[in-house]
Amino acid sequence: MSATTSAFAPVATPPAASPVVFSRAAATDSQLMKGWDGLLSDSGHVYRIYQSPEWWNHLVATRPADDLLLGVLPAEEGAEVGVVPMDVRPYPLAFSAGRWTFASLKLRSAHLLGGAPLVAGRPGALADVVDRLWRERADLDALFLKGIPAGCSAWAGWEAQLRQRGGSLLYSEHGKRPLYTIALPETFDAYLARFGSKKRYNLRRQVRVLEEQMPGLELIRVDAEEQVAEFVRQAQHIARRTWQHQAIGPLGIERDDIALRLTDLARRGLLRSYVLRSGGRALAFVLGYQGRGVFHYADIGHDAELSKFSPGTVLLYRLIEDLIAHQRPQTLNFGIGVSEYKRQFATEVREETSLLILRDTLRNRLRVGLHGGWRGLLTKAKSLLRRPKLVLAGVLTHEAVYELVGTVINTPLPVLVG
Repeated sequence: MSATTSAFAPVATPPAASPVVFSRAAATDSQLMKGWDGLLSDSGHVYRIYQSPEWWNHLVATRPADDLLLGVLPAEEGAEVGVVPMDVRPYPLAFSAGRWTFASLKLRSAHLLGGAPLVAGRPGALADVVDRLWRERADLDALFLKGIPAGCSAWAGWEAQLRQRGGSLLYSEHGKRPLYTIALPETFDAYLARFGSKKRYNLRRQVRVLEEQMPGLELIRVDAEEQVAEFVRQAQHIARRTWQHQAIGPLGIERDDIALRLTDLARRGLLRSYVLRSGGRALAFVLGYQGRGVFHYADIGHDAELSKFSPGTVLLYRLIEDLIAHQRPQTLNFGIGVSEYKRQFATEVREETSLLILRDTLRNRLRVGLHGGWRGLLTKAKSLLRRPKLVLAGVLTHEAVYELVGTVINTPLPVLVG
C-alpha cells in the first residue's frame, strides 16, 4: 500500500506515549552503530545513503545542533533497534503553475532523511516519532517524508497507526511521481546495448558535435578535498548562466556554505561530482554523492548559451561511462520527477510519493485546505486545456498553452501567514 494521496486526511484521537529517544550524539554508541549498519545492510531503499551513520555524522559536523534530530527506538522483543534521522528546515508549500510560483507557505518542518523510518518489525515506529515530535518540539509544524516507494508494504502499518493515534493531518502534495534510475552493468558497452542503434548513433553524434565546437573537451571527476574549491567556483559560474537560475532562483550549488559541506563529504568518501570543460571554460556540472551502492545525481546545470550543443547530455553520457569504469555503484539515481534526459538514459522507472504529516491545528487545516483547493483548480484547468479544440491545430502544445495561462494569471495572491 502506498502513502495516502488524499488531499486532506485529518485524524483526531489522543496520542499514545512514545518510546522514542531524541539524541544528537547517539551515533557514538557502538551498539547503536552496529544495529544501524545492520538495518542498512538489509535495506534496498534507493535513498539509504541519507539514512546512514556516515551521512548523519556529516550533518553533525556541518549543521547547527538545533537543526538535527536523531530518533532512536531501543531494541525490544521481536524488534531490533530503530533509527530515524531528521533534518529540521523550512518546507515551502508552494502555490505554483508550471515554472511560476505565486505564493508560498513556509512550514517549520523536520525532514525524515531517506524518506522512511529505518526500522524492522515496528508498525508503530512512525507514529511514535510523530508523537514525540509534537510533544517536545512545539516549534515544528510538520514532518516531511520524501521518496516513499509506491506499494511499500511497511507503509500500511505506519499509516494505520498514524490514523489510530490521531493528532496529525496527512497531506500528499504531489501524489505519485516517477523515479528514474539506471542499473549499472559491468561495462559501458553493455549499458549502450540496451538501446537501439539509432539512439546509440544520436548519443555519439552529440558527443562528437560538442567536441568539434569545444576542442580539448574533458570530464573531471571531483571526489577529493583539494578539488572542492575549484569545483565550487566553476559550478557556481555555470549555475548563474542556467535557465533554472533565471526562472526559479539559485541552485543548491550556490549555497553560501556549500564548500564547507562538500569538503566534509569528500573527507568521508561520499562526494562524487563532475564538471565538463573545454580548456579553461566550464560548460556543465553535476553535483553528486555516492555511498551504499548508489550514485545520486543531485544538482545539475549547463551554460544556457551552449544548449544547442547539448553539453548536459554529453556530460551525462561520459559520466555514466566513468561510473562504470571507476568504483562502479549498483545504481544511478536521477531522483523523483520527469525530465527528458531521465527518460532518455534511465533503464528503470518506478513510482514514489511524498507525504507531509502536519500537527493537527486550525492553522494547518487552513493551510492544507487552501493548498488542496489550489491543486484542484489546476487539475480542472489542465483537463480543460487537454481538450483538442483548445489547442489550435497543433500549433501550440498542451504544455505551452498551460504556461501561457500561467503567465496571464501571474498576479499576486493574498498574503498568507506562513
